[in-house]
Amino acid sequence: RVELAASRDSLATKGEQLNAAAKESDRKREDLREALAKAEAAHVADDDAIAALTRELTILTDAAASSAARERETETLLAEVSTSSPGANASSPSAAMAEVITQCAAATAEAAARRDAMEAKKLELERAVEDRDASERALTRCREDLRAALADAASSPRQQRTLPPSPAQSGGSGAFRWHSNDTFGGGETASSPSPSP
Repeated sequence: RVELAASRDSLATKGEQLNAAAKESDRKREDLREALAKAEAAHVADDDAIAALTRELTILTDAAASSAARERETETLLAEVSTSSPGANASSPSAAMAEVITQCAAATAEAAARRDAMEAKKLELERAVEDRDASERALTRCREDLRAALADAASSPRQQRTLPPSPAQSGGSGAFRWHSNDTFGGGETASSPSPSP
């Protein structure tokens, strides 16, 4: 009976260990689900950022093209004014030439600024694409980790995840309950089963 009690205690201990392992496995799967949800949200946010940056870049590209065209127009106009006013020069320009020079300088500055803005937006878009690629890789890893965890749980015997209560917790008719105050060999206590004749 001592050996039987020890065996039941050992079984109960193993059961508790298996139940604890099952709970830990459940917790890890829940953590993986949360990580997957965060990775999916990050990936969606990266896609949205790329879409927004693409729209902004399109606007900046059109603006840069418009400024470049305006710059060419003022340069052409300046050449025409210079040709029509042979006596004028850069040190003593005519009023018309001075106005065209001012327009040309403004158009050149505007075109340069818009080109710079367009190039900066291109770099920003490239970084956003890199971030999106990284979040996509992270999302793939999360999916693979969760898939592996679910497969591992599915391959485990059901009884390892839902074990019967330990002997000390079991009850009902015919249940064998052993307590630390039970004695065997030195006489039975009131909670001990009567020995067979």
